[in-house]
Amino acid sequence: VIWKGNLAPLRSALGALLPDSDGYAGNAINFYHQSWWSRDYQAAAETVERSTTEDWIDRSNVILPARLYLAWAYEALGERAKASALYTGLKDRAQTALVEQGDDPNHNLALAFADAGLGFGQDAVREGQKVAALMPVSVDALSGPAYLVFLAQLDVRLGDDNSALDQLAQL
Repeated sequence: VIWKGNLAPLRSALGALLPDSDGYAGNAINFYHQSWWSRDYQAAAETVERSTTEDWIDRSNVILPARLYLAWAYEALGERAKASALYTGLKDRAQTALVEQGDDPNHNLALAFADAGLGFGQDAVREGQKVAALMPVSVDALSGPAYLVFLAQLDVRLGDDNSALDQLAQL
């Protein structure tokens, strides 16, 4: 998918998994992406709602709450009230984790997206800057670029396309 934009191999691989298997459950994020990239936001939301995993790890080891993906699906479906309720819970969860554990790029990123979803743009930018400082590409060649991609997505959500392009230019 990433190389050629072809969803067929992903559909085939996911279709081979048995619904009650560990492999099926462990691929919830991939089922979500398949639905999202197909613009089937209802199926994306249902994937999260069925998932029993609280946090999803992407292919670059970025860990975000599954409920964040659900908030994005609800937004895409036009269900803003449901998304806002999720963002509020995500913000509380991330703030608690940051108090208990200190700065962490995953918690800071989740908080940035929650703030953006709630309309707190300056707070979202501040948390995004922390993420960039905590996990630069020079420190982690696998996760560092993935955080830049997420930060570009954050910038787009905040309406700052120029900053998003700057993030992508670093890649």
